[in-house]
Amino acid sequence: VEEEWREGAQDGGLVTAVLCELLEAGKIDGALIATESEDDPWKAEGFMATSPEEVIENTGTIYNQTMALGHLDFKQWEDKFEKDWEDISLALVGTPCEIEGIAALQDFEWEYGAQETGVRAIEYRIALMCTKNFNYEKLLGELVEEQRGIPIESIGKLDVLHGDLMVWDTDGEMVLQEEIEQFHDAALKGCDECADF
Repeated sequence: VEEEWREGAQDGGLVTAVLCELLEAGKIDGALIATESEDDPWKAEGFMATSPEEVIENTGTIYNQTMALGHLDFKQWEDKFEKDWEDISLALVGTPCEIEGIAALQDFEWEYGAQETGVRAIEYRIALMCTKNFNYEKLLGELVEEQRGIPIESIGKLDVLHGDLMVWDTDGEMVLQEEIEQFHDAALKGCDECADF
């Protein structure tokens, strides 16, 4: 973990460090990670990082799903790789449900159509510790912006820690700290069934 980028990481930068090491050592050609949407602040999108610099630019956590397994169709990433798709090795960073999903897909020799090469390319699976994931519009649009008066574009950092949802503004000042249970209505319903933690 490097000091120059650690502060932007969520909880110390371990995942970023592991991905950078894998890329630098040539163990992987890319890592499917989350990035922030260019159009909607704090909305997660899938992103294929192919360099340590791209991984570092996308440190931190965004508390809504990227639907990572839906991004394993290499056609959307063809500008990222010079190798044949069958020769590409990837890491996938995801919530426990996403990691369980890719593990289940890889356990069976079924045909996955356009996703087949991507499913088979995942050689490293990195599961994030996750207590809940949220619907973007409900959490940030309704509960944070509308009900608590915090504009989404003013948010500098979000964290769920010690049972609280915490929000800091772009100046680094904490503007919200409430029990995570106050935001339960925005949580994805499948999270209630997750036994990972």
